[in-house]
Amino acid sequence: MKNIKQIKMSLLKNNGDIDILTNKANYIKLCTATFDIYDEYKDETIYEILNNMYMDLLKIGVCADSVGIWIISDESEYENAISLTTLQDIEKYGKKDINPIVEFFKMTI
Repeated sequence: MKNIKQIKMSLLKNNGDIDILTNKANYIKLCTATFDIYDEYKDETIYEILNNMYMDLLKIGVCADSVGIWIISDESEYENAISLTTLQDIEKYGKKDINPIVEFFKMTI
């Protein structure tokens, strides 16, 4: 994971319909976890941190329907959101060694 400076993950509540022209939706951020990266880490370490961030956010118990991620690197910022139901379905029906939040992270970068 070269050049990544920060990862933010938030539990979100959808705040309206998806704009079909831009494929964007409005969300309300309910709670956020942030990881600032000052050193080079192995991919597996980043994946473990991502999973811990996600699990810690879920423990808060807010009424969220989605999770958002922001990845800030030297070159740009990537952002994405996915429904919690989709992540749960990936975990339920996908291969046993697949971590849905890690796969979501990989799709985003």
